[in-house]
Amino acid sequence: MNFVPPYPVDPTNFDIPELQKFAVQALAEVELGYNIDVLTPSNFNKTMFDGFQAVLLGQRTPEEIAAQLQADMEAYRAEQSE
Repeated sequence: MNFVPPYPVDPTNFDIPELQKFAVQALAEVELGYNIDVLTPSNFNKTMFDGFQAVLLGQRTPEEIAAQLQADMEAYRAEQSE
């Protein structure tokens, strides 16, 4: 098993790396929030995905990405209210 299953499981006897075992167990025990990319518009998602990569590469700051995400959401809301 080299994937995190989409349902609760007991990973106690799995022959997987400890970090993956921890992740599988945490997902089974902790209530998670929403999957944000299915609740946000495409312009926001593009900024989020590209922006996180840009932050990791040192090309942009988290503050820059946060400001762009805010602008994207405001633009989307403005379109929806027309």
